[in-house]
Amino acid sequence: MDRRRLSSVDREAGHIENMRYIRLTAVLLLVACGDSGTTPTSPPTPPTPVATSITLSVTSLSFSSLGATQQLTATVKDQNEATMSGASVTWSSSSASVATVSSTGLVTAVANGTTTITATSGSASANSNASIQQVAVSITLSPDSLVFAAPGDTATVMATILDAGGSEVTSPNLTWSSSDTTTATVDSSGVVTGVASGPAATVKAQTDDQEAEISTRVKLGYMDVAVTGDGDPVPDVPVWLTDPTGTNTKKTTTSAGGVVFRNLQPGEHTVTLQPVPTGLMVTNPQTVQVNEDQGHDLVFTGLFAPAQITGTAKSWGTPVEGAVVRIEGKDTVEVTVNSAGVFQVDSIRRGGSGAYTFTISNYSGVRFKETTLTETVESGANTADFIGRPDPEPTLASITGGAHYTCTITTEDEAYCWGENNYGQLGDDTITDHLLPVLVSGLHSWGSITAGNYHTCGVTTAGQAYCWGSNADCQLGISGSTCPDHTVPTLVSGGYTWALLTGGVGHTCGVTTTGQAYCWGSNLHGQLGDGTTTHRTIPTLVNGGHNWASVTGGRSHTCGVTTGGEAYCWGFNRDGNLGDGTTTHRTIPTLVNGGHNWASVTGGNTHSCGVTTLSKAYCWGRNSDGHLGDGTTTNRSVPTLVSRGFTNWVSVDGGEFHSCGVIAGGAAYCWGRNRSGKLGDGTTNQRTIPTLVNGGHNWASVWGSGGHTCGVTTGGEGYCWGNNGYGARGDGTTTKSSVPVKVGGNW
Repeated sequence: MDRRRLSSVDREAGHIENMRYIRLTAVLLLVACGDSGTTPTSPPTPPTPVATSITLSVTSLSFSSLGATQQLTATVKDQNEATMSGASVTWSSSSASVATVSSTGLVTAVANGTTTITATSGSASANSNASIQQVAVSITLSPDSLVFAAPGDTATVMATILDAGGSEVTSPNLTWSSSDTTTATVDSSGVVTGVASGPAATVKAQTDDQEAEISTRVKLGYMDVAVTGDGDPVPDVPVWLTDPTGTNTKKTTTSAGGVVFRNLQPGEHTVTLQPVPTGLMVTNPQTVQVNEDQGHDLVFTGLFAPAQITGTAKSWGTPVEGAVVRIEGKDTVEVTVNSAGVFQVDSIRRGGSGAYTFTISNYSGVRFKETTLTETVESGANTADFIGRPDPEPTLASITGGAHYTCTITTEDEAYCWGENNYGQLGDDTITDHLLPVLVSGLHSWGSITAGNYHTCGVTTAGQAYCWGSNADCQLGISGSTCPDHTVPTLVSGGYTWALLTGGVGHTCGVTTTGQAYCWGSNLHGQLGDGTTTHRTIPTLVNGGHNWASVTGGRSHTCGVTTGGEAYCWGFNRDGNLGDGTTTHRTIPTLVNGGHNWASVTGGNTHSCGVTTLSKAYCWGRNSDGHLGDGTTTNRSVPTLVSRGFTNWVSVDGGEFHSCGVIAGGAAYCWGRNRSGKLGDGTTNQRTIPTLVNGGHNWASVWGSGGHTCGVTTGGEGYCWGNNGYGARGDGTTTKSSVPVKVGGNW
């Protein structure tokens, strides 16, 4: 193909395409420049702006002084939310007496109160709340001091209070006070009254956080007396002042060791400490020449004689050896508890108050009632005792008691006693009463323990018998021409191997491991059972040739149960307490009536009780207080069934004029005399039938004594209730209780 021919054709096609573009452009221009050939219209006129809202720079103002100013500004917007610059704004105050506002929005505080500031533009407005409350920035008092010629004179103190702008604060909340109302007083209006001469008092006015004060005094002589000991103030010292006329005035030093005598006339005055605190060595009395309108200072500067301290740290009577006691007061010392449970300080300064703290540490296995003691130490001898109990607490196996004391054996075969100890019946080698358990001396391994009236006996796990306490009737069973008391366990004569012992008031009995019964001590009514009324100092065989399972001692009678289940009694029988149907005293064992098969028998004061192998309970003898439990107060000379119909008695024990027992399941019941609450039912009402002991405990055994009762739970806890005058309850107190209280202290 001819290339020149192709080139001509291409040029013609391009010309035609350009013409099409020009025509299209012309059509578009005609459309853009006119509407079907009509004339174009003018644009609409915009609406005039109108104020529709005002916003203020703040909505609340607060002023603390008069004359203070704050600027408000207003922002005005039209219907399109556009800001209208230069819009006219009118300002006003709802209370011009409180605050004013200028035409430009400047607010000025005028007086205390509140007002509303309003900004208006057209029909729109906005408010800002203004509060004016003056705050004091300074107080000035006039006069700047007061001196009264005599007590009772008055003067008014004026207070000028200004705010930050220098304006006087109106109606301020002003509080007045006096630093020493014995010198001057001030009332709520600022009226000051002179009371007495003495060191100047400060009268103070206070509002908000501002205060001012002036000095005030009475124009007479006075004396400021101070007492010190070992460089410390000594409080509670009686100070006597004798004036020139011989008139005596007594005052007592405060905790700061001082006292002020006021309104003194000129002349010689004598000041005397009477009495002088114990151990304080000081020049006494002293004289002072008092001048008119002058204060006088007198100081009794003394030294206390040294103090000595002997203290103890024991756990149920056992020394807490090695424990450290820190003693802090005027001096500070640390001492160690020795093997006797004692700590000592030979010399320490008392100081003014004598206040000391004792803190114990470095011990184990003990829980102390208090580990820090606060004591007042005096010159001379002082004591301090840390009272503790074993931790964990021992588990009790059995419990018994005498007239005003109690003893127990733990499952670890240790013996503890507590309460009255006038004859050494607690066995701790003292005659000191104890309100908490103390370990019986001797480190024996105990199998059983029994308490008489004022003596105690026990059998070791090896079968040896020991007794201690009162031996007035030779009831301790120790051979010799005399019968002295013993304060520690002492071996019973005879060399027998014992299974058990029992104590009466003035006699003791026991059963050997071969089933023989022996008695010793008082035999006035034949209670030793040897066929005589002769007192015995050593164990003497009971007549009858019986094989004994147990014996029990009453006040002046004895009962026992043979291995065949027969019960015998002997001794005092005035009230039928031998159970043989008579009131005849017996010097040999006499069969108890009824034909019962007995599991156990117990002797009370002048009555007896027992439990049969059928688990029925019977009592006999004196019944003046219903302690036989048959619903009457009639004496019985033969065994009489205890009321309530229980046939599941585990044990019964006779006290002085009451009885107690435990039934299967662990419930405990008591009946009889109840003056001290020893029945444990929460009352002191006499009961003639068994009454449930309070507390809900599960009892293993219960035992009755003269004025109190004790028991051991199946969990090995000991409880006592009733009379507690000598601490027989063992809880660290001497208060009686009509419900069971835990032995050993519940802390």
